[in-house]
Amino acid sequence: PVARSADIEFETIFRNKVMQPLLRRLAMMGTKAPRVVIAPSPRDLGHDYVLPQPPLSGDFLEVDGDEAEAMERITFVGNPCTLRIGRAGEANPVTLGLVTADIIKELVASSASRFIPGSSDPYGAACSNIIQQRNYLPVFPSAPGTPIDLAHLQDGGMFPDYTPDILVFGSDMKAFVKNCEDVLCVNASRVAFGSKTYARIKVFPAPVEDRVVNRSLVEIINL
Repeated sequence: PVARSADIEFETIFRNKVMQPLLRRLAMMGTKAPRVVIAPSPRDLGHDYVLPQPPLSGDFLEVDGDEAEAMERITFVGNPCTLRIGRAGEANPVTLGLVTADIIKELVASSASRFIPGSSDPYGAACSNIIQQRNYLPVFPSAPGTPIDLAHLQDGGMFPDYTPDILVFGSDMKAFVKNCEDVLCVNASRVAFGSKTYARIKVFPAPVEDRVVNRSLVEIINL
């Protein structure tokens, strides 16, 4: 309602409604504050909406004191992106692929065959397509709501030289947790509207040879 009735910039809304409350909360938690990763979405106002998307910028934020220290715990990433999660110098960190575009919905809708042989699971088939093609955005042509610049697909749209241990999606489709090709695939759906769900992922320590999908616990939580 504020954006419709007043001349206000996206950066102002993002700063006042998202970043400032987040920074205050992190500052209150002190050394116990978690690391926060913020990825853009094609639905964001005031940001490049063509995929792959560059990270959001925090340059417009004016912070000092405790909030400046809290800002160091926030990482802005592109969409899609691949994260390596672990302590500095750790030899075998957990790797996580993240895409906030609704690529699962597009794959299910555009597939000539929605199932992989021997399966009746369209969501699992969509995840397998992503993993087998090593491409976070394996849709051509893309739908109007998910514009993809194929010329820049190498700038974050493809897997690195390894397959992530975990793939996390932000799709409007029903939330799910699946083991696809020995990769833990999680669709947390949408927390702000629709299903109002989010995912909590716990990865337990184990020998290197034990795959992450075999030592993880995922909870889909309803608000």
